[in-house]
Amino acid sequence: MHDDETPDAYLNRAQEYVDALAAIGEPVKDKDLVMLDVSGLREEYNGLKTIITSCQSPTAFIELHALLSDHDYMLGKTRAPAPSITSSFAANYALGSPSMPEARQAQLTNFTTQLSAFGF
Repeated sequence: MHDDETPDAYLNRAQEYVDALAAIGEPVKDKDLVMLDVSGLREEYNGLKTIITSCQSPTAFIELHALLSDHDYMLGKTRAPAPSITSSFAANYALGSPSMPEARQAQLTNFTTQLSAFGF
């Protein structure tokens, strides 16, 4: 799988090779195709590789599309930037709230500044 290649494009390319081999009388077994495809996945798919290769029942090639799509979806969820502790703190403690006493508001502002300085 190329660095910029989507899972669908990767699997479509693999299917094209299999079709070409079948056309010249050299069919590829489904389980062999799955193992070749899985072995060519990028490092970010290592967890999925482990699951597929350790299953007792073989994964069908047609199932790989869904598995890779689900995996990419979950990778996208984990890559989304998490809110910082400082912004969560500020949201939960209503910095700048008109009902908060000025002295308390100043303390909270100072505290969030310190958190930001430490990278939170």
